[in-house]
Amino acid sequence: MVLRRNRGLERGGSDGPIQIGDLNGDGKVDVFMWRDRDKVWTVNLSNGKGFDSQIWQGAWGSDGPIHVGDLNGDGKADVFMFRASDKVWTVNLSNGKGFDSQIWQGDWGTDGPNYVGDLNGDKKADVFMWRASDGVWTVNLSNGKGFDSAIWKGNSGAGAVYIADLNKDKKSDMVVWNAGDSAWSVNLSTGQGWTGASWPAALTPVPTLKSFYVAKAPVLSSDPVILGYAVDAPPDCKLTVDIIGTDANGDGIGSSASIPNAPPSGTTSVSGYSYPAYFRLQAECLPNSPCDQAGYTLPGGVLSVPGPPVLKIASFSGSGNGTQISATAPNPLDVPVGTGITLSWDVTDCTAGCAIKLQGFETPNTVPFMQLTGLPVSGSWTGPTRDTNDAYVLTATDSTDPAATAKLPVNLTAPAPTQCAGCQWFYFKIVSSSDSITSECKTLATYQLSLMAAQAYVSEMYPPDSYTITVITPDQYWSMDTCSP
Repeated sequence: MVLRRNRGLERGGSDGPIQIGDLNGDGKVDVFMWRDRDKVWTVNLSNGKGFDSQIWQGAWGSDGPIHVGDLNGDGKADVFMFRASDKVWTVNLSNGKGFDSQIWQGDWGTDGPNYVGDLNGDKKADVFMWRASDGVWTVNLSNGKGFDSAIWKGNSGAGAVYIADLNKDKKSDMVVWNAGDSAWSVNLSTGQGWTGASWPAALTPVPTLKSFYVAKAPVLSSDPVILGYAVDAPPDCKLTVDIIGTDANGDGIGSSASIPNAPPSGTTSVSGYSYPAYFRLQAECLPNSPCDQAGYTLPGGVLSVPGPPVLKIASFSGSGNGTQISATAPNPLDVPVGTGITLSWDVTDCTAGCAIKLQGFETPNTVPFMQLTGLPVSGSWTGPTRDTNDAYVLTATDSTDPAATAKLPVNLTAPAPTQCAGCQWFYFKIVSSSDSITSECKTLATYQLSLMAAQAYVSEMYPPDSYTITVITPDQYWSMDTCSP
């Protein structure tokens, strides 16, 4: 059995530095000191309920640093020192009632710091030192009656050296932390020498990502997104999960969700983001938990959320005179006077509360002369011949996005003079039966003088009513008494 000095006890004994070991082999730890003033060992043998005090004679504890170990394998702790003055080891072998003093030869204890352990597994304490001058270990293997000296090569002993049986072969090994390599420098004892090795430092266990996903996508652009996660956390690791949103468009809008004492899997709601939004998942083990790791961003823990579909008018086009003349908003549709037009549209991603409206405006008026609502997302409409330049506006709205609009101007062009050869101007007066139009005079370029042309014009361009149409002369048309100028 190899015993280590508990340096915290050295402050307690007034006789001298306190040592501990089982001096009489009864399995109970005893306490003893070297009292230098009268050159004796003051011994406290434990009986399990108290100490039996004794004075033991032996080699002086003032010879050098005091070491405790079972040098002869009899189950009793022995005491030994290196006396630098004559380069010998002064040894006190315990017989349970006192010390048998001896002088043992061996490698010098001044070679370096002294370490005690059973290097060859024979249950006898050995002593060894790191001699930095030539980079070797000077070893004293105890045979119970003295030391067998040897030189062992191995990893350096520079630094804080720890002695322990690292591989459970009942032989003491040596380990020292090598900060330069961030690894443990190890010497495994074979009983006849060292087997050097470098053992990487055990990594602090950290959480690993199992999944990071959108548990519920936003329906409205103002909706939060529900994010789900699953983290493989080390045993007994208490997590704080942080879901941090990055500001995708630079508007400063956003928030983060922090879940203290988080379970290894769950969901959380994050709101206030404009879409598309990007989120990253961090899982931080709380202090003093076995996987303590501050601010650890999980590899792969980045998620893009496109948000709800964006309402869009994919197309709004018009044609006149069959398919010979066509244009797509916002380009103007140029058609000759008297040409009927057909408008077509296609709206995408119109979802909750979808509403599509078509309006016609006689420019520059802002009040529509026609309005159609409840239209399908894809459709067409054919309008009558107009004699003014109009603008048709398609508006699509739903509850997820602002209104999407598209405008298609319609420009009327007069026929070329060659197209109206033989045209005559037709003058007529219109009076409504409801007096909504008491008197209005119009001209119409027609290919023949007939009331039929005037009736067709009134039927198309005037509100439903009964009208009296009277053919008048040019002089009457321009007369202030008969028609407004």
